[in-house]
Parts: sequence; C-alpha cells; structure tokens
Amino acid sequence: MTSEASARGTSGRWGGWRRLGLVLGLVLGLGLALGVVLLLWPLRAWLVTGNVHSVIEGAVYRSAQPTPEQLGELSERFGLRSIVNLRGDQHELDWYPAEREVATERALDYHSLRLSGERLPSPSDLSLLLDLLARAERPTLIHCLRGTDRSGLASALTLLLEGSDLETARREFSIDHGYLAAVSPSDLRDLLDLYEAWLADQGLSHSPEQLRRFAREGYTPYFFSAAIEALDLPALLHTGAPLRLRFRVSNTSSLPWKLTPHDEQGVHLALSIDAVDVEGKGEEIALRWYRGDTPKRDLAPGESLEIPVALPAFPAPGRYRVHVDMVDEWVAMFADMGSQPLELELEVLPASPAH
Repeated sequence: MTSEASARGTSGRWGGWRRLGLVLGLVLGLGLALGVVLLLWPLRAWLVTGNVHSVIEGAVYRSAQPTPEQLGELSERFGLRSIVNLRGDQHELDWYPAEREVATERALDYHSLRLSGERLPSPSDLSLLLDLLARAERPTLIHCLRGTDRSGLASALTLLLEGSDLETARREFSIDHGYLAAVSPSDLRDLLDLYEAWLADQGLSHSPEQLRRFAREGYTPYFFSAAIEALDLPALLHTGAPLRLRFRVSNTSSLPWKLTPHDEQGVHLALSIDAVDVEGKGEEIALRWYRGDTPKRDLAPGESLEIPVALPAFPAPGRYRVHVDMVDEWVAMFADMGSQPLELELEVLPASPAH
C-alpha cells in the first residue's frame, strides 16, 4: 500500500471516529437537555408564572409574592375577597405599602402574619394561623415570598381544616410548587409529621377540632419545652447581701437539650429581674439579665438538672419580679415558643444591722 493510500485509510478511520463522536455527543447532549426539561417542567409555575395554584377551587389560592399588577390580575381572575400575607407587616419595604394600596382599592380584606420560611412557628403563631385561615373571607389568596414553604404550610393546614387527610395535605409540599425536599432548608413540612405523631400517641384520628387542639395543647416545636422549679428560695431577702438561688430544670420535650455555660451559644438558664415597686433607683435597676451556672452536657428528654444562679446584692428595698426561663441563645427564649417560664416575686427588705 502506498503512503498516500495509507494516509487516506488512516484519515478515513479517524474521520469515522470523529463522526461517531459527534453523533454520540449529540445524543448525550439531547439526553441531557431532555433531562433538564423533565426536571424543570414541574417547576414551571414556580419559575415562570408566580407559583400560582388552586388549593380549593373557587375558594383558596396560593402564590409567590405578587407585584401590584399581578395582584390586580389575580383579584380579577379569582374574584378575590381577601389576602393572607405570611411575610408580616414590612412597612420599610416597597412591596408592602404597594400591596396594601391594591387591597384598599379593590376592597379586599387584608390579613398579615409574619412567619419564618425555615423555622417552625411557635404554638401561639400556629393557633393564630389556624384562626386566620378559618375566618379569612373567600375567595382568598395566600402568599409568602416564593410561594413554597410558608404558603405550603398554610395551604396544607387549610385542607386539614376542611377535613382532608394528611396525605392530601402533604401534597402542598411538592415539586410542582417549587418544593425540593432534598435541598430545602425549611422545617415547615415537619409540622405535619409532628401532628401525625401526636395523633398516634393520643390514639386519635384527624379532624379539624383535633388539629386546633394539637396547636393549643400538643404542639412543641423542636425542644422548646421545660419545667422549672425554684429550690430553697429564701423567706427573707435584704439589700447589700449577694444571693445564690437554685433551680431544677426538666426537659419536657421529645428531643435532647445541648446545654452550655456560654452566654453566646447553646441552651442555658436565664433570669431577668424587673423592679416592680422599689424605693428610689427604680429606673437604674429596671431590668437585669443573669445566666445560671449551666454545665456543658446533653440533657435527655425527661431528665432533670439542678442549676445554681449567683445574683449580686439588691441595691434597694422593694418588690422585684423574677422571670426564669431556658434560652437557646440567638434563637429563642423557650417561653416565646410556648414553654411555661417560672415567675417569682421577691420582697427585699433594708439591710439588717448585721450587714
């Protein structure tokens, strides 16, 4: 074979491989494009149309944050009578006064409740949400920022209040609404699991009344449930004498506490002291915060621990109110999430001659 023929043969073989590579690349490219389309297709409402969905046809709808123009269009399309805004009253942001203006122009009842898009609501906020969903005049539009997590929770609760089952309610957290369970940072869907576990523990079946009862009596977000008891509380207190109190704290939640002695992180005991009726100096000592000598350890559900608190001398005689609570630093006071704090009132007398 001549060198020219050999070159043609080699060129032909390489040309064939190149053509095969192009065909394979085209097939892989088309497959990848098809995969992206199939992945994004369920998200089309979230990506393109404002994540607008019917929860109960003719009665309840959900969406992402609408512009004033979109809100007007939705009002016309659905014959809206009210709006449920789950982002709260945000007067400092442009969208809020613009939305209120549209609501006023169209005579829409306006309801506002500020929920976190990631953290479970407090028991009081859950009860407020259930009440709001029950009394909002229909047709109503529920919205948050993206129309995914907060709107998903409110829509699921709406269905449960209408008598739907938990499986149906959970569908409000779906990819069609922009909810991607594997990557979502939100805990809001977990509320349905907590409700289901409570029903099972109580031997009950779901009903709207049981849902309301769960919010009032059975709902504990995360580990925010404590029982606090004062130990050896002095009968008489005097000014000028430092005080050391002891408290027994019990974890009444279903999750462990990560106790820590640090003021800036973790779970620990905290006291606030408020001057109720103090002789002079009332303004100077109106509110003080103290931390208990909390150890670094886990406190399991049902477990108790004694924690001492060192207090300085009271500077003036009078009556003082002491508020004792657990705190998850930079997250929440337990009382803010539904736990019962300990409230004490101390009578402080003038220093005795011995002091």
